[in-house]
Amino acid sequence: MVFPALLTVLLFGTLPPQGGENEKALLTASEQKSLHDKLLPYLKAQIEHDDMGAKEKQRELSGKRYEKAKETFDREWEARCEKKGDLLKSMADLTAIFDNCFTYEHRSGQPLKKEESRDLPGYGLAVPKKYSGDKPWRLVLAIPGTNDKGAWTDVRDYFKDTWDGAPSVDDTIFHLASIGKDIDLDTIPDLGKQGEDDKEKLRIATVLAGYGETMRNYNVDRSRVVLDFGKGSTLFGLRLATHFPDRFAGLIVRWPVDANGLRLGSLNGIPVLLIQSADTKDDCDKLKKKLDVASPGSCTVIEATGYPFKAATPEIEKWMASVKRDLNRKRVVLEPNDDRYKQGYWASIGAMDALSTLAQDQRPRFEVEADRKTNRIVVKARGIEGFALYLNDSLVDLDKEYVIEVNGKAFTEKRSRSRSTMLELLVKKLDANYLYPASTQMLVPKSEASKGDAAPASGEPKR
Repeated sequence: MVFPALLTVLLFGTLPPQGGENEKALLTASEQKSLHDKLLPYLKAQIEHDDMGAKEKQRELSGKRYEKAKETFDREWEARCEKKGDLLKSMADLTAIFDNCFTYEHRSGQPLKKEESRDLPGYGLAVPKKYSGDKPWRLVLAIPGTNDKGAWTDVRDYFKDTWDGAPSVDDTIFHLASIGKDIDLDTIPDLGKQGEDDKEKLRIATVLAGYGETMRNYNVDRSRVVLDFGKGSTLFGLRLATHFPDRFAGLIVRWPVDANGLRLGSLNGIPVLLIQSADTKDDCDKLKKKLDVASPGSCTVIEATGYPFKAATPEIEKWMASVKRDLNRKRVVLEPNDDRYKQGYWASIGAMDALSTLAQDQRPRFEVEADRKTNRIVVKARGIEGFALYLNDSLVDLDKEYVIEVNGKAFTEKRSRSRSTMLELLVKKLDANYLYPASTQMLVPKSEASKGDAAPASGEPKR
C-alpha cells in the first residue's frame, strides 16, 4: 500500500543566526529577539488556521489569533524597517528572526521504541532523555540493512549494533525505517516498464511516511539531518538523496556498492562517509571515483571490520559532528533519477524530457551558479524547457539588476523583495531556513534560433 498523502514530508528545523559575506546586522540582538518572539505566535496561528482537518470553530478561533498576531508582528516589522532599513535584504537579521520559528507540543525523550500503526509503515524511534521542543535537535534517518541470510534487520537489532550506547544518543534523534520482508529497495527502477513507478513510490513511502510523522512531532534541526544506510539499501539510499538533495547534511554509506546506472550529480557538495571493509573494498573504490567526479572532495573513507561496524561509531560521530547543510550554496546541480523529483536548494526544474526516452548521458541536467560579486547567475541546462530560481541577498544583490546567463545567452533582470513570497515558501516547506524573498521563472532558449529568448515565464514550473 502506498501512502500518497504522507509523501509530502514535513521537514522542520533551523540554522543558527548567520549573515552573508562581510554583512553586519541592521538590528541589535534584542531587536531581533523581539521580532522573533512575535513571529512564533503568528506562524503557529497561521498553520493552525490553514489546517484543513481542523473543525470550523477551531479554524475560526485560530483565524482571530492569526489576525491579531500578524498585526502585532507587522507593526513592529514596519517600524524597524522604517528606522533601520529593509530587513529582507539582511540575511543576518532574517536568519536571527526566523531561527527556530516553529513551535512544538511538549514530548518526552524515549529509548528506542518500535512504532507501528495501521496508517503508517513501522519505524523505530529513539529520542534523547533531555529532549525539549524549545530547541532543534540533530536527526539520523537510518535505513537498516540486510543480515547474513538476506533478510531485513529489525530496527531494534540494527540500533543495538550501530548507535546504541554512543554519546550521540544524548543529543540526536534516531529514526529507523522498518522495511517489510517483501520490499526490494536497491533495484534501480526501469523507467520504461509498466509498474516500476509504483514500486518506487512504495519504496519511498516505506522510508519517508513514518519519517514525516517524526518531523511533524519533534523539533528537528533541518541543517543537521544525516542519512545512514546499510547492506541492501545502498543504491536506494543514494537514489533517495538525489531525489531530495537539500534534505540531508551528509550520508553514511556502510556497504559501498558500484552505483552503475545511477546519476550522482545531485549529490554535489553533500559530504559522504564511505565505510570500507575487506568485502567492499573494490566497490568502495568504484563508488568513490564516481562521487569524486560528481562532488569533488566530498568523500571521506574509513576502514572498519565487523559489519555494521559498531566499533567505528566514535569515528563516524567525529565525521558527523562536522557536517551541516548549506541551503544557500552558490552552485547547485540537479541530475534527476526520477521524473517527479527535480528540485533542490534554491533551484527547481520545470518541464523536462522524460528520462525513460533517453540514454543516461543525454538525460536532463541542470547546473546553476551564483556570483554575488558580479551579480551574475550562470545556468547550464540540457533537456529542460523551463526552471525557477528562489533568490535572496546571499546569492545576488537584489538592490541592483542582475544577469542570468542561460546556455550562453545573457538576460538582465530586477526583482523586488517580498515578505509574503518568502513566508509562503517557508510555511509551505515548514523549514525556517527557506528565506527567499524573491523568485524568477524562465524558459530555456531554443538552441537552434536566436529568437528563443529565455523570457520570464508566467507561473512557477511544476515540481
